[in-house]
Amino acid sequence: MTPIKCLASLALALLICTAVQAGPKKNESKKPDVKVAKKAPAKAPEKIDFKPGPVPKRFLASCFSQSRVVIIAKDGKIEREIKGAGHVQDSWMLKSGNVLYSHYHGVREIDPKGKIVWEYKTADPGKTEIHTAQPLPNGNVVIAEGGQSRVLEVNRKGEIVKEIPIQTDNKGQHSQFRNCRKTARGTYLVACFGDGVIREIDGKGKVLRELIPAPDKDGKPKKGGAHGVVELPNGNVLASTGYGKSFVEFDKKGKIIWTLSQADLPKDYRLNYTCSIQQLPNGNRVISTYHGMPQFFEVTPAKKVVWSYNNKALANVSGIVILDMKGDPAKGEILR
Repeated sequence: MTPIKCLASLALALLICTAVQAGPKKNESKKPDVKVAKKAPAKAPEKIDFKPGPVPKRFLASCFSQSRVVIIAKDGKIEREIKGAGHVQDSWMLKSGNVLYSHYHGVREIDPKGKIVWEYKTADPGKTEIHTAQPLPNGNVVIAEGGQSRVLEVNRKGEIVKEIPIQTDNKGQHSQFRNCRKTARGTYLVACFGDGVIREIDGKGKVLRELIPAPDKDGKPKKGGAHGVVELPNGNVLASTGYGKSFVEFDKKGKIIWTLSQADLPKDYRLNYTCSIQQLPNGNRVISTYHGMPQFFEVTPAKKVVWSYNNKALANVSGIVILDMKGDPAKGEILR
């Protein structure tokens, strides 16, 4: 056989071998060419826009870390600003249009022009913190002095007309008290912050009862678990739990019958520290959260969010009061 014929025979043999290897194996049918559809990416949950926007109600906000009080208009913008004296906590809009607020070392009342028309200063600012200022019908103001273990009533002359000692396990000025409210019966509901309890006392300081807003699994109070408190017309008590991160309602027997916690709210909401709570005439509650998201919102008794407001320009807030409502805060008609 010539060399040319040998090469041709070899090439033909290689082609036959390649075709045999590429063909289907014995007893194996050729699989159809199936295209696998790509899965659509999971849709991300819709995030809540926490930018400041319009609100259905004007309100007064205590900007704790900025030492100021602001009025938020219905368009969501700051309508008025009252510069404070340091760490504003409890604030009110009085019937006169004046603003009453507490700061670390005292309480002030400011008129619409920004003038101080009344003021109380603690005698020992280095060892005292004030987180409460409640106006009374006779013009007096209820003040709780942390570090001094006492609740005061101060008249329009700035004189202490009543001093009530408070039993507390915490002696530190920052850890003793948050809000305090005098009731229509003449007793006082005192949020003993460090002890984690709300104590109702009479005019001489006798403890009438204790409420535990944020009990642990053994029923013991959580330190830092008592901040806001107000008695409702039916005798129940609304409270915020501070580091307990919730809001609660007690019945007249001291049993918790309503709780608003993180689990009850939309996914993007965050209750870091719960502060102020106000009961509206329709039964809804307006609340504020310190370091929370959003800073303010309203919920129904069924825990449905009605509206919310958040504004980074306000920084860390501690209180809210809905304005343009019927009622006199000095007569206990604004429930917060």
